[in-house]
Amino acid sequence: MRHFFIACSVCFGDPGSSQTKGAIAGALFLLAVVGLVLSVIAGIGFTWARRAKKQRDLTPHP
Repeated sequence: MRHFFIACSVCFGDPGSSQTKGAIAGALFLLAVVGLVLSVIAGIGFTWARRAKKQRDLTPHP
């Protein structure tokens, strides 16, 4: 599946060169950073939802 996402050698250069390997590593690193940021945002949302539920349960109802 990985070869599906790599551009052809005319556009991208020699697939075995260190520059190409560095570009692929950089793209994967940025993808990992985006995934990490999105998971942190989701974690904060779940934490806020849990705290809101706990606060709602502790608040006395009239």
